[in-house]
Amino acid sequence: MKKNNIVDLLKKEMCEMNAILQNISEQESVPSVLFQLSQSKIDNMKNLFDLLQQEVETAEKSEPQSVVETMQEEVTVAEEVKIEEQTEQEKIKEEIAQEEVAEQVAPIEEKKNVLENTTEKKSLNERMSGKVSNTFENVIANKKISNLRQAINIVDKFRYQKELFGGNANLMNEMLDKLNDAINFDDALKIIEQFGWDKTLPVVEEFTELVKRKFI
Repeated sequence: MKKNNIVDLLKKEMCEMNAILQNISEQESVPSVLFQLSQSKIDNMKNLFDLLQQEVETAEKSEPQSVVETMQEEVTVAEEVKIEEQTEQEKIKEEIAQEEVAEQVAPIEEKKNVLENTTEKKSLNERMSGKVSNTFENVIANKKISNLRQAINIVDKFRYQKELFGGNANLMNEMLDKLNDAINFDDALKIIEQFGWDKTLPVVEEFTELVKRKFI
């Protein structure tokens, strides 16, 4: 029973590893935390294989254990593996949260620096006359984009992929490449209109404004 229990746990780890590999193959930009999770699964499987080898060798050398002793050992192994899995999952969740925060904070800090540098260059007379808007939103809205695929952060990229492209990452990337090659904004609008999106949807308006900044 103990051997079968370890085998079942190994099957579970292999299934989860297969799911992680599938996720990696479907993403163009793979978060480093997925590689860490993969390594964790590999370590778990190695430990389980070591336990399986020890169990087989012990069974060959010793007499059969009682049913009670066998069940107690199975529970102990299952609890140890469960605790180890929970610990690894908590670490991975914490690392994912830290990476998401870092990815969101970095662009904000960069935009803040752009705002500060732009504001410093404006003369006192311009600020007093109200001709220059030093708001954070206006500075960012007027910042030119050179490459749409690089300008979209990972959070917005997943959102556009889900809401505009039916979860198809390849379709979204193909469209962004076409928009990058567009001659002007009118040419880009023709590409966008081919998808037949509802122009009144906020996500469509937001995406269109983002493309517009490519041709400022």
